[in-house]
Amino acid sequence: MSIPLLPRLIDFNNLIIAKGSNFLLTAVLFWLLSRGMDAPAFAEFGYWWSIALMIGGIGLGGLSSSLIRVTAMHGTLRHLGGHLRQSGVTLLAIALTLLAALLAWPQARNNLLLLAALALFGLVVQLQTAVVALLRAAEATAANLAASVLILLLVPVSLHLLLGTNRALVPVFFGLAAAFTAGTIAGLLAARRAIGHLVASTNNPAPPSTGFIASVASFTAVNVFSYSAVSADFTLFRLIGTPSDFTLMATAKVFFERFVLPVLLVLAGAVSMRVLRHPHGAGAAAARLEAHFTPGLLAGVAMLVGGMSAAYTAFATEVRGESVTVPWLWTACASAGYVLYAANGVLFDVLVMRRTLCAVVAHVVGFLLLGASLQAVAIGGFGVPGWAVGWLVFNAIVGAVLAREGLDWRFSGWSGGKA
Repeated sequence: MSIPLLPRLIDFNNLIIAKGSNFLLTAVLFWLLSRGMDAPAFAEFGYWWSIALMIGGIGLGGLSSSLIRVTAMHGTLRHLGGHLRQSGVTLLAIALTLLAALLAWPQARNNLLLLAALALFGLVVQLQTAVVALLRAAEATAANLAASVLILLLVPVSLHLLLGTNRALVPVFFGLAAAFTAGTIAGLLAARRAIGHLVASTNNPAPPSTGFIASVASFTAVNVFSYSAVSADFTLFRLIGTPSDFTLMATAKVFFERFVLPVLLVLAGAVSMRVLRHPHGAGAAAARLEAHFTPGLLAGVAMLVGGMSAAYTAFATEVRGESVTVPWLWTACASAGYVLYAANGVLFDVLVMRRTLCAVVAHVVGFLLLGASLQAVAIGGFGVPGWAVGWLVFNAIVGAVLAREGLDWRFSGWSGGKA
């Protein structure tokens, strides 16, 4: 059984709304917060932003993805009330643990406050993302638009009012958490009818909740990979790279991951929704994604990689005002790596649908060990060029393994080849 690669129009339109508003929000927030930050401070901010998103993605990302899949397939969440309450209790227990640690170890207060700020910000961002994603899965376009616009307007205004000119890390991330909380509440209010419809009782029999916990665990494992993969090189550079290389690479990472990836994930996310809508059942285990590689598609990817490289240079020189940038060859390698990273996200969704939790975890552990080893050698030996090439090679290997598992592909439209 094959899953078409071409996304549905309504999923694509909803992703344009959600990712477009998220892109604009990120651009405004980074412009607002980077004022008054020099290059090393901006690098530190970008690093801790990445860590915060990793915490939130690992904490709630698996639950969010599973809820999206259930919504896409059944159009209701009312049978999962017990699981959602357990998740809420778990988050409350984590918050109380952090509070207890702050009281018990006052000598570690600064580090614990930073951890608390990062965790709170990351979890609220993931919660806000989940709300918008559920609206996409439910095909509630009007509610998605209203929530996205309100979030886009409210978050920057709230952050500016809270912070003023303060750019210390802990206040910044607590301010971001508060601003995103306000945006999430506003989004929920704007979409209350659509969200209410998902949890309202109906006369129809509730779908079974069997396998939901295993699905959450599998998606959580995938999120561990997704967020750890983009944070590992940041951390490795802090440990073994030079300060100048870290600052140079950090600007490139901020550009690619905060501004380019949201664009790449529009198409990838629309295809993922195809995968998440695919029915369970006897045939689901055999489902594979079907793709045709044409000359036009590959030429478009090459143009995309070139455009990403040129856009990075413009960002580093014109927006950040930096005199030294990553050379074009290495940004092209990094760009191609991010294209593969986005595509691999779709293949991971296929893997979750096809394989057991143990198989998914085995893939994730193997990939993370490979990535850490490869990037440690590349960064330690070659600095920024090593990071760029290592990132490309790593994602190519991951893509090859996942494609063998869940992708049916062929070249079409080539001279002498099959159409």
